[in-house]
Amino acid sequence: MKKIFAFVTAFVCFMCSCGDRKDKVLTMDDKVFVKEFPCEIDLVERQDVSIDEIGVNAVKFVDSLMFIGHGGCWSVYDVRNFTKYGNVLKTGQGPGEFNFVPRCSSAAFVNESDSLVAYIPDKNNGAINRFNVTDFIRTGKEHVGKYLRSQYLTNDVWDVIPCNGERFLLSVPIHDFSGFKRCILEGDSLVDLNQTKPMEKILVDDSNDINLLARVTRYNNVADKFVEGLLFLNQINVFSGDGKWGKTICVGNELDGVDEIESQFRFDRINAYTTVTAWDCGFGAAYSGVTEKTRQLGTGHSSVLQIFDWDGNPLCLVKVPHSTMAFDIDFVNKLLFIVTEEDEIKVYDASQCIKELDGNRHFSLRRVSRKQ
Repeated sequence: MKKIFAFVTAFVCFMCSCGDRKDKVLTMDDKVFVKEFPCEIDLVERQDVSIDEIGVNAVKFVDSLMFIGHGGCWSVYDVRNFTKYGNVLKTGQGPGEFNFVPRCSSAAFVNESDSLVAYIPDKNNGAINRFNVTDFIRTGKEHVGKYLRSQYLTNDVWDVIPCNGERFLLSVPIHDFSGFKRCILEGDSLVDLNQTKPMEKILVDDSNDINLLARVTRYNNVADKFVEGLLFLNQINVFSGDGKWGKTICVGNELDGVDEIESQFRFDRINAYTTVTAWDCGFGAAYSGVTEKTRQLGTGHSSVLQIFDWDGNPLCLVKVPHSTMAFDIDFVNKLLFIVTEEDEIKVYDASQCIKELDGNRHFSLRRVSRKQ
């Protein structure tokens, strides 16, 4: 009897531990699994468009303007003839200078009166800066000033995504950098997003592995939604700015378990989503699929762009013959700009991508709702 009891006890413990491992999946209550995309697009490179910039890390289109991000500045172009207005923003300790220049794709561009302004996070200095883009184009002078200071904007905050000049998404580490919670900063208030709270329960065992929960986040004000691409987990999270709606998307049969990835040697871990981009009509996510070892070797690899509408329905898949570290669509000229891992800008025809986005074609998903 003692042997039988010991066996049953061990079996129950084993089953419980398996359940814990299965539960260690980063997801919101609503999750969907995408089996396939309605169409696949073959890229056609545009040799007639060339942007001569070095050290590029981001690209962002706002109406007829193109912003190219570098480590220490942004370059501003007119896309109607690709004329360069000049470089803006700088690092330093002076007025209007940044501790480091954030990616142009993470700033909020807002039309105010007769001006386009950019709200740019400078969390290391505890501030949000305001840059009047229109004044720069008119006068050639750079007007950047501190717009907002907050006790919540600290070095500990992982990420700050401005929605406009009033609301900001903060990614705040919890439990000694073992996990994250997502909050909206508005005025002097910091409010948790209810729909993302289930993801706060998923923690890494070692705070040194906090990067396993890291992601790239973008926001679109027309949809009033955020999109996240996880760097080491095969999932995309989409949620509304009011915290009332959210969905986890997995392209595949099952979500990666955090504990499984933790157990892997660091260089054997697969890179998942390298970047995401948000448009009025939908969003795109660049998936890598290569191990960290392959990426570090710098031998070059392909990637795919997965494009969805804001309801999370897959629209099209775009195969890219090289790595994708940033991308955006120039809707004026119907061009797709991709920044590679080698900091090069590649330009492709985007007509088919835009057609799929405008059509907002829907495709059936296998939906799973999890009760807490």
